[in-house]
Amino acid sequence: MDRNPDYEERVEAAHVDAALTPAPAAAPETLDPSPVPRQPPAAWCAQALIAPAREAGPDGLVYVASSDRRAEEIGRALRRFAPELEVLVLPAWDCLPYDRASPSRDVMGRRMAVLARLLDPAEAPRVLVTPVEALLQRVPPTRVLKSAFLRLRQGERLDREALQAYAARTGYVFDDRVDEPGEIAILGAVVDVYPAAAEAPIRLTLDEDDGIQEIKRFDPLSQRTEEPIDCALLGPASELVLEAPSEERPSGAEHRAPLTYGKMATVLEALPAARLVFDGRADQRAADFLDQVAEAQEARRQLAKDEPGEILAPDSLYLTLKAYRTAIAKHAMVEASPRGPRVDPALCRRAQSGPRVLGLCQGGAGRRRQGPPYGPAA
Repeated sequence: MDRNPDYEERVEAAHVDAALTPAPAAAPETLDPSPVPRQPPAAWCAQALIAPAREAGPDGLVYVASSDRRAEEIGRALRRFAPELEVLVLPAWDCLPYDRASPSRDVMGRRMAVLARLLDPAEAPRVLVTPVEALLQRVPPTRVLKSAFLRLRQGERLDREALQAYAARTGYVFDDRVDEPGEIAILGAVVDVYPAAAEAPIRLTLDEDDGIQEIKRFDPLSQRTEEPIDCALLGPASELVLEAPSEERPSGAEHRAPLTYGKMATVLEALPAARLVFDGRADQRAADFLDQVAEAQEARRQLAKDEPGEILAPDSLYLTLKAYRTAIAKHAMVEASPRGPRVDPALCRRAQSGPRVLGLCQGGAGRRRQGPPYGPAA
């Protein structure tokens, strides 16, 4: 099969993991007498997803997690346990609904890379791991994703004006020193750029005719170059890709993306035949999050009476609970049950108290769920 020219670069960008910080220590059980259903460890869930993912194949399996951190942890574990699977983690925005601030360029870059990757046919069993907040949020339409990437190759001539225009349209910040995702510096014969979805920035060395002599990754702290690469794929640093580079991009503009794009897409539209698996708390989290969205919209509307511009309705950027349930009802549901993969109890205890799971015992496989599409995974 002939691959898209951007295939390898897009796959690499879509597989970048977020940096995880240690989770806060759990409060003593005596301080929280309310019965809260416990969720199985992330490593258990990852192991339980392997068989259903292989069965789903290129049609895809979507795991809907109850939090962003849990999605990241499950995605990491799944990549380690089953490297033959294509595992994509779609994070949620790291800002509040209707915030005056934009999400981070790192998060938006990773999201756009994953969304673009979903447009390419899968060549291996594909798993999308995402928090329920990301599944509820509307995303840029396909036409935007298809035109939002720029490939640079060694030996080709760099069009400086085109690069500057691309960076401005896609949300990059121009700076003298590049050390964070979504930054770019055009410095004479050297161009530094940190692709928003990449693990490291790149440095382009140009000749007198602006030919790209060399492309190297470099350390953002020491600024020292590392191994050379043949090409690099730049992806957007914002989910609001402008038509012209001269357009103004105020802080928080991504919250008003429907005014630019018109009709927005949804994540599941890119995976029409995918099967779904839900964290036990995902349904309640969906309802809570949409309540938060409605409250945030009302608060912003009250505080912004003297501000120019329209405060958009919640359903312009997020699915309603009814639309969300209608969308997921079109997909087959898969249950990862304790009666499937089994975890050695001693290892489970070690997983809960330490950073690693040292081993897992494989039992049965995931199975189709009968009845309501929700319920605890344990």
